[in-house]
Amino acid sequence: MQNAYVNLIDVDFASVTVSNVTATTTASLPGGGTIATGTAFSSAAGSGSEVTLFNFDADDYATVSIEAMDAISMNTVDFGTAMMMITPGGTSSTGNGPSADNAVFDDVTAGNTVMTRVQPGTFDSMTMGTFSMTGNAITSTLVSMENLVATTISVSGCGWNVHMLSVTTSAQLQRLFHRSEHGYTRRRRLQPQRYRDPNGLRTLL
Repeated sequence: MQNAYVNLIDVDFASVTVSNVTATTTASLPGGGTIATGTAFSSAAGSGSEVTLFNFDADDYATVSIEAMDAISMNTVDFGTAMMMITPGGTSSTGNGPSADNAVFDDVTAGNTVMTRVQPGTFDSMTMGTFSMTGNAITSTLVSMENLVATTISVSGCGWNVHMLSVTTSAQLQRLFHRSEHGYTRRRRLQPQRYRDPNGLRTLL
């Protein structure tokens, strides 16, 4: 797929599957504009919706937005430096998104990433800019994150049980603890550094 200017895929279908797709754009838009102004992928359907992305390469766009609430699967996906927002039901929703086998993220590249109200069952080989995971844990199941590369990592909310193995961050690793019985959030921050943990980092939130 070549020269899909502005937006590549922008839909609100209940079920969306993208498989074996490579999209590229030329150096400039017709009329002299620049590339990467639109979305590589946007799915605006909420309740009852699912998104499956497999072997999807679209690294010339600015944003990615996924609002599926039932299932999200991303395997071998490259969005380059696009900002990725994963907000089940939209930013105004408070409902839980997918978890366990319905939330799979394996070999994904993106820019700054925000994931809210999602509890990954698989989270492996992820490369991002800043990474923020917010909202309360959906279940008490351990979330395992392996081979994660990000400039900063932030996890906030109640009930998280996270194990991180082979983490690389060029700035800082942030652990946020929300103590709802006291009505405040306490933040502990490591000093800026390049951080690798070959033996794994276990964080209880």
